[in-house]
Amino acid sequence: MKIGAFPTLGAPTSLAFDAKNPALLLVCDDGPDQQVKFFDVSKPSAPKLTKTFGEKGGLFSQTTDAKGRRLADGETFPTRLYAPRGAGTDAQGNLYVSLGFNGAPVGTLVLRSFAPDGSLRWELANLAFVDAFGFDATSDGKRIYTRTAILEIDPDSKNADLDWRQVATTVDALRYSQEEDERPFYGASAFVKTLEGRRLFYKIGQYGGGFNFYSFDEENGGQIARPVGKIRSDDETWAWRMDENGDVWHGDHHKTRSIRRYRFQGWRKVESADVPNLYAPIYDTENPDAWPWPDDFELVRRIFYVPETDTLYLSGYLKSDEIDSWGVCGKTLRRYDGWTSGSPKIAWTVPLPVNPTGENGKPLSPEGLDVAGDYIFCGMVKADEGRQRTYALEAATGKVLGAFVPGGAVGEEAGWQDMPYSVAALKRKNGDYLILVEEDWRGKNILYRWTPPLSEAAQK
Repeated sequence: MKIGAFPTLGAPTSLAFDAKNPALLLVCDDGPDQQVKFFDVSKPSAPKLTKTFGEKGGLFSQTTDAKGRRLADGETFPTRLYAPRGAGTDAQGNLYVSLGFNGAPVGTLVLRSFAPDGSLRWELANLAFVDAFGFDATSDGKRIYTRTAILEIDPDSKNADLDWRQVATTVDALRYSQEEDERPFYGASAFVKTLEGRRLFYKIGQYGGGFNFYSFDEENGGQIARPVGKIRSDDETWAWRMDENGDVWHGDHHKTRSIRRYRFQGWRKVESADVPNLYAPIYDTENPDAWPWPDDFELVRRIFYVPETDTLYLSGYLKSDEIDSWGVCGKTLRRYDGWTSGSPKIAWTVPLPVNPTGENGKPLSPEGLDVAGDYIFCGMVKADEGRQRTYALEAATGKVLGAFVPGGAVGEEAGWQDMPYSVAALKRKNGDYLILVEEDWRGKNILYRWTPPLSEAAQK
């Protein structure tokens, strides 16, 4: 039997026959159209396109909302499909569409169901695998960035099963190759800063090594994060952080055993035929500020700098510590006051919490570390006695106050924290704290909401 050519297809990814009409073939097209296409194949030698589903152009379609507003590039809308990977129908005429970059379960899967009239019935999503999310501090905790999406939550909600919604997809997988933008393919810790009125999205992978930078078309409200540069090392290095001024700190420059600061120097416009308002951050990577490692440190593994108080936090291994694993925070945490003054003072040095029997029966250093407001938050790699712990430490003293553990909303269980930056914390305007924690077992992040001080139960 001769099979004819299928017209209008750009990059077909799946085939399925309609549940009620076996002569109707559904084809997902991951080309420029980003649609599900329906073909009459009653004459296989001459397939005929009968209809399409989804806004033509997907995330870049000229779609308007109910108020007549043109949606920005990347903004979520039910019939704005992206990376379609599968489609099918049921006997009632409902349509099911799966969306997923890379065609693999790497934390970018969305499943939508549409009624026969095209309205959205429901949506399910998994946006994490080996992933840690980050807060947009300008939103006071209402907006969260993943490596491929932007989410909105109500941090004041009393509902333990927190409602959230995806408001944008930030990846342009058609324009950028895997070499240019690896976000659809690999997990990452995600961050965003607003610098001089522009958002800078940046991420670091499971094996550290530095930051990749992305920016947005702010002038047109665009939500697509486009690759615009990076600061990286040639090997696996783990002590990277951006401070509130946009300066990048690299704490483990092994070749020189030094701490480096790359100062943010503004934005430069990137010439692009497709994106009129593309800007990249400016960093002079050849002339960083530099300080030697403290004499008693064998390895630096995490670094945090607070410009407002000229405070530096270092974690890692002292020369007296046993190095237990790769990529983790190390055994010791230290605070310096007046770091850039020329005569920094050690405020305190404390041992970090550990998994008691985490590595071959021996103690294992923590994975995640973040500083927010008056506290430091420290996440363990593994669960102990079935409880995955994220500790709170007092920033003024380094004292361990207690731990957060998963509650009933997530079955009181959680998997590993496996990313070098598995914890993100934010102090809200009302004094409350939000703490996001990577959770690999069930492909999500756990959000803790906390009003200090810790309860007596948590302190135990």
